[in-house]
Amino acid sequence: NSCLRPDLSIPSFKKGLLIIGGYGIGKTQIMLAMEQALLSFGPRGFKFYSANDVVQKFESCSLPNDKAEFYRNMNAGINLFDDITAERIANNFGHINILREVLVQRYAHGKLTHGILNYKEGFKENVDEALKLLNEKYGNRFYDRIFEMFNIVEFTGKSLRK
Repeated sequence: NSCLRPDLSIPSFKKGLLIIGGYGIGKTQIMLAMEQALLSFGPRGFKFYSANDVVQKFESCSLPNDKAEFYRNMNAGINLFDDITAERIANNFGHINILREVLVQRYAHGKLTHGILNYKEGFKENVDEALKLLNEKYGNRFYDRIFEMFNIVEFTGKSLRK
């Protein structure tokens, strides 16, 4: 089951989707299927990154030009970030919450962005606590932009994993 949450975010085609729900209920699979469907209409698809992929890509940057290319890639086109808040802090000549930086930059550049987020541990089917987790992980600067950046969709149900 899924439900758009207009009580949290005014729906708009100019915003991405923030899918929130429990483990194993099909959030990622639905978005991957949507990506494949959109590709049949031309360049309307999106790039898929797990949050940990973003960290690993940033950590592999050894030169300033590598980092510039990383940011260009992260700010290009429409992106989907899966398992946001589950990533570790990046370590590349210092510690940085790289996904926060990427999300804030995408907002600043008006880039359509999608995200997938699990409920906060211990708060099953509580969207408000999941959103608070975004504030805890990425800070007020990003949290303040969530509702302008995303249509919030909640997926409910039991895990489909066997």
